[in-house]
Amino acid sequence: MIKKLILCCVVMCLAMLQISVAQQFGYPVEEYLSQINVSDISISPNGKYVAVITSNDNFEKNKTEKRLWQYEISKEGSVISKIEIPIYKSTVSQLRWTKDSDFLLFRSKDSIGKNLFKIATTNPKVITPVIKENKKLKELSFYTISDNNNIIFYEEFSAVKTQKDSIVIKFPKLKDRKYSTFKSFDFGSEDIDSLFTVKANVSYFEVSPDKKRFMYGTYEPTDFFSVDSYADAHTYIINRDGSLIKQLTKDRVWDSSWWLTDDSIISLFSGDPKSIVYNRSSDQLYRFSLTKNTKEKLVNNFDGRIRNAIAWKDQKLLINADYSTSSYLFLKNGNEYEKISDSKGTISNFTSNRSKNLLAFSMVKNDAFEEVYVARSIDELKNPIKITDFNQKLSDYKTPEIEKVTWKNSVGETIEGVLMWPPGKKKVKNLPLVVDIHGGPWSSRSEAITLTGVQYYYFGSLLASKGFLVLLPNYSGGTGRGQVFMDAINGVPRTKPTDDILTGVQYLIDQKWADKNRMIVKGASYGGLLTNSIIGETDMFKAALTSCGVWDENAGLGVGDGDTSEFIRFKGVKMWENPELYRRESAVYNASKIKTPTLITHGEKDVRVPTLQAYDMYYTLKELGVPTELLIYKGEGHIYRKPSSKIAKVKAELDFIDKYIKP
Repeated sequence: MIKKLILCCVVMCLAMLQISVAQQFGYPVEEYLSQINVSDISISPNGKYVAVITSNDNFEKNKTEKRLWQYEISKEGSVISKIEIPIYKSTVSQLRWTKDSDFLLFRSKDSIGKNLFKIATTNPKVITPVIKENKKLKELSFYTISDNNNIIFYEEFSAVKTQKDSIVIKFPKLKDRKYSTFKSFDFGSEDIDSLFTVKANVSYFEVSPDKKRFMYGTYEPTDFFSVDSYADAHTYIINRDGSLIKQLTKDRVWDSSWWLTDDSIISLFSGDPKSIVYNRSSDQLYRFSLTKNTKEKLVNNFDGRIRNAIAWKDQKLLINADYSTSSYLFLKNGNEYEKISDSKGTISNFTSNRSKNLLAFSMVKNDAFEEVYVARSIDELKNPIKITDFNQKLSDYKTPEIEKVTWKNSVGETIEGVLMWPPGKKKVKNLPLVVDIHGGPWSSRSEAITLTGVQYYYFGSLLASKGFLVLLPNYSGGTGRGQVFMDAINGVPRTKPTDDILTGVQYLIDQKWADKNRMIVKGASYGGLLTNSIIGETDMFKAALTSCGVWDENAGLGVGDGDTSEFIRFKGVKMWENPELYRRESAVYNASKIKTPTLITHGEKDVRVPTLQAYDMYYTLKELGVPTELLIYKGEGHIYRKPSSKIAKVKAELDFIDKYIKP
């Protein structure tokens, strides 16, 4: 009996030892993955209240919880009170305020469905429908409230009735043409007036300061994702009676716009609006004059990726932009740019109130997780006031030391990246290395300690906290370094970024920071594509972790929703026009060279990179005798929804790393 007990204890101890070493130290995995992310911030007109929407994964309930908070702010910027507003079933969006700041409005759910609700700022625990018979607002898609407390919203309906009982799906499919009906009512009234209907799928709208005109944006999806995806994404100006004034934009890129004055509008484009084809560029910021019928480019010779711009006092413009490996706030006065803050991280949700007496934003720093900050003036933006402590417990752990690093690629171009050192080990020699490759490719990594919202894909600081040196390379094609750098990937979408990354790894080896015998490469989405590419170019890595990455460009043609980016990355050349180009730029064609043990993870219902790419890679590597594992997460797409899937993915990857190298 005693021998059996001893044997049982030994078995239990051995089972406990099977837990990944990488899971035992540094940030607790569940705590790291459940960090609180800020999704929206809104300031009351009088600057006295700040409303914040947060989200985080609850692993016990296996759901992502949204929460709504109201902060009362003193004239000095300190927090007087903090109250959580008890929303229904974790649904909340579209924060708006009445003119007197007495009420906060938001879109949420109740037992009927999505509706519009209000709380009194003096009694935020009590939620009531904006209209008693709230079924009247059940179909509300988007709304705004003007400074005379008039609420305007639109409802969408389809002109096409889908025949669900049909046994055939005919191509090309008939477009689901949307109509949008605009309506209005005064806050406190139960009477709703219909204004007009437009034959368009409206994505957003704004009312002019004089309340006489609307500006709205449209997006009409094509039958398939192609270069024409944004051909009908435009901005229109319309009178309150529904008569069209003009089509403001006519291009093939996405744009969003907002009123500056009754006569002028600012538009932010994701590409160059002057181009006759779909494109991507460093964000373009323009100002339109309605009376003069002119269009002026506001930002010239600016390499940053613009996240937001706020019209400030005296026609000045405040710009939030990612530049190189940091987020900055710039003041544009005339043709001059003044950098007024450097967070060494990432700034998001940058906003102000109507009276321009308070600014707010969320920020992830290089040594602190996301929190909300406020400033009462431009000068105070240099040293903003933190009003939340959502992630203070995580920030109190020993944090990795983070810095920008640069190197030369094989043709002598300067490539940048972010280096994360284990806590207290900066410049220590021969550390185990993890290369964590970002997606996009039109994005970049900053010196922020975390990438909020997708920390289950990119968790460099989690790995650094557990003893790994982590490189986050900002390869060619990324943002924050200007148009030439973005265009450098075109025509060489696999081979050039691969060279950028491998030369960075060699730089770390040459500095004797990275142990060349203990290295891992991982990436998700476009980072997964490049991970697939890298292991076909070298066997220097002990293991690879690839998530939702393209394996064969030809196999992906026409079956995913990423064909618009393919048009740019391959310079508009189709596969049948130059099959050799697609062969050279697909990871599959180097498959025979792969020896690196590989873990493949993918969402079952991914339409950005269809799951067939994962199956194809898995069976190819198995046929070649490469140690390979494949994990498909049920019901998940390109972005995972279930917390259980996210934590299972990260733990599987930590176990796989631990199997091949130790921190």
